[in-house]
Amino acid sequence: MKIGDYVQIKSNGKYSGQNMEWTENLLSVETTEKPMVLFHSAEEKITEFKAKQTCFHDGYAIRGHVYALELPSGVEIERYQGREVRVELVEGMTMRYLGQMTCDYIPKGRTVKEVAKYSPLLKSYLKNEPYHWTTL
Repeated sequence: MKIGDYVQIKSNGKYSGQNMEWTENLLSVETTEKPMVLFHSAEEKITEFKAKQTCFHDGYAIRGHVYALELPSGVEIERYQGREVRVELVEGMTMRYLGQMTCDYIPKGRTVKEVAKYSPLLKSYLKNEPYHWTTL
């Protein structure tokens, strides 16, 4: 699979997601009023997702191999703290492989600046988001 390829969602898909129970508190259940893009990150490349509830991020990606889920309006989503969103994946939804996000850590006195690097396609999806941040 290469950057830009679409990833299938199948009822018997190979990647089933989390291997533990989720413990976060649900903030709200909403129905999308307009199309939106959500991001999923994983340590390994995923060639197909299993049709089931899966965790995404709204408006940002975290390091690893990054996938974009292109949701139409009218889809129910669950919101959690930190812009985390969970969606029931079903066959026919559109998921795309965007490439990798990697991070470099640069010491800056008593802090560390974390500088992210993005594939060009991933960067185009995140065009309105910051491309680096500082952590203590």
